[in-house]
Amino acid sequence: MGFTSYLSWSYSRAKMYKEGCPRMFFFEYYKEGEDFENDARMLKSLTFPKMVAGTVVDWSINQAIKTFKESGESMYDLPFRGVKTFRRLIERSPEICRGMRTDGGYQPPRESQPLHGHFYGIPVDDGELEGCEQRISNALFNFESSEVWENIKDVPTEKWSRTKTNSDINAEKWHFKDDLLVWASLDFWYRDEDRLYIFDWKSGMPTEKAKADALLQMAIYTLWGRDCQQLPVEKISTQVVYLSEQPVWEPSFVPAAVVRIAEDTIISQYEYEKRKLRWVGQDRRDNDIYEANLEDFEPRPELVRCLNCKYRILCPPGQLAAQDPRND
Repeated sequence: MGFTSYLSWSYSRAKMYKEGCPRMFFFEYYKEGEDFENDARMLKSLTFPKMVAGTVVDWSINQAIKTFKESGESMYDLPFRGVKTFRRLIERSPEICRGMRTDGGYQPPRESQPLHGHFYGIPVDDGELEGCEQRISNALFNFESSEVWENIKDVPTEKWSRTKTNSDINAEKWHFKDDLLVWASLDFWYRDEDRLYIFDWKSGMPTEKAKADALLQMAIYTLWGRDCQQLPVEKISTQVVYLSEQPVWEPSFVPAAVVRIAEDTIISQYEYEKRKLRWVGQDRRDNDIYEANLEDFEPRPELVRCLNCKYRILCPPGQLAAQDPRND
């Protein structure tokens, strides 16, 4: 049996819930108390080159924000620094993955980015790595030369959100309903008088799916602004800043109907999960403790999904699916 000391919701959790496998969801969120808990915590850190590229873009922008906030000076070598950081992370990945495989439960160092391919012995394509480097370079060039960044720099820095560090995994959180804690990892925001501006950096292409996903994400951030900053939704402007091209300044508010859909999405997932759990008591902080049964989160073996699943080594059906002869 796995446990959780409280129920929570986040955009990334909702995405895994909607698009992933229930067994993978259990490994991600209900591993506490299971024999494989340490292994699952270790495997959670596995990632892919494109995800590392996105992380590096976020880190680099955070550094640019921090530098300007502290010195009033802009960093003009962001693309070079970003590509250098990416290469360093990729070079360290094989050694870190060897440690993960030989020492069960080994937790990778903070800020490391162990690749799924290095852990599972899948060749990492050099062309993909080169594409990621170009993606980082383009994104950071577009950021540092954008009117979005120029307009942000015109805002007094005391109105900016706190500065993030590379290892900063903290997010805004608030109680949404009963024992449900909602997390929102905002990239950057500032409050100017009675209006709130929230920004999210994206290094990928603005595909129709990406834009639909981002709209839900911005609606969640709007809920945070409404509930925690005590502002009406029409006073909260958001912008998804796609850095694959030169972004323009276009913050806008999320329609109230979309905000209501976000609320319904949070509540429906919360209620669905809660039906699968058994309340067993409270911890010392009066948080409700729930028990989850692994068998209630059935695996859904599928070749590509299982090949790309970071928890495959813990899931016999997933291992079998990943050995499908079509993969030979």
